[in-house]
Amino acid sequence: MLPVGLFRGKRARLDLRNHRKIAIVDGRVAFTGSQNLVASNFIAGITYEELVLRLTGPAVLELQYIFAADWFLETNEVLESEDVFPAPEIAGSIPIQALASGPDFPTQNNQHFIVALIHAARKQIKITMTYFIPDEPVLQALQTAVLRGVDVQLVFSET
Repeated sequence: MLPVGLFRGKRARLDLRNHRKIAIVDGRVAFTGSQNLVASNFIAGITYEELVLRLTGPAVLELQYIFAADWFLETNEVLESEDVFPAPEIAGSIPIQALASGPDFPTQNNQHFIVALIHAARKQIKITMTYFIPDEPVLQALQTAVLRGVDVQLVFSET
């Protein structure tokens, strides 16, 4: 995705890489999460654990549309057949939404959504991510949550 080259055109930013980790099987099952494939002994003394979600239901379609948009950006090929996008099946009882973000989005949709979720929390917030660099609105929302008695847990990598 986004190969580096001398004649890449107006999108040529060496620092712009697609880091999405999405695997979709038959339009029915999706896997997303850290999915970093590394030997267990890559760095001695460090335990590598991955957090990967297996999703079914309409969220698969949302992730597939994100993939299709990225695919189109690179190939100008539209993925649109029923084989690629089967009708979604309702599965489970937990609502979920896939929310894409990146430098090609005009607003910080993911940041606004995360701040809104933090403000809406009543009992518990658990955040796990490799690179946690919160901006001021996220920090303020987390501090406010703690002050109103919400159990806030941040889970980070040891390194």
